[in-house]
Amino acid sequence: MNSDFLHTSSLKTSSIEQVNDALIVLRHFIELNEKLLPILLNLSEKKVKSAKDFADIQKIRNVYESYHFDVKSSQILMNSSILSYIQGAYQSIIENAESLHAQVKLMLFEKELIKLKKNWNAVIRN
Repeated sequence: MNSDFLHTSSLKTSSIEQVNDALIVLRHFIELNEKLLPILLNLSEKKVKSAKDFADIQKIRNVYESYHFDVKSSQILMNSSILSYIQGAYQSIIENAESLHAQVKLMLFEKELIKLKKNWNAVIRN
């Protein structure tokens, strides 16, 4: 048997597994932001924040900042700019949650997420 074939096949399998792992992590991060970004916006918009509000804001910031993604990775892996939308929404909320800009950025993220979820559901159905 040709051992080159086995080696090449093994490399392809490893590459596919790495891409699948990256997709799982990326999807988890996206779905996490679906929940956390609106919460962050609501907490940040509060005129009077409690100690718990400040702690919750910091926890969300820690979660966001613990992921180290290149925004290009969603374009490569999912043909989507979703990470750019997440980054834009997050930055806008942190800078000035009360601005219309922050709400628009969050809305753009949510709109792109709807498109991605439709794609994910189509893949599951097939």
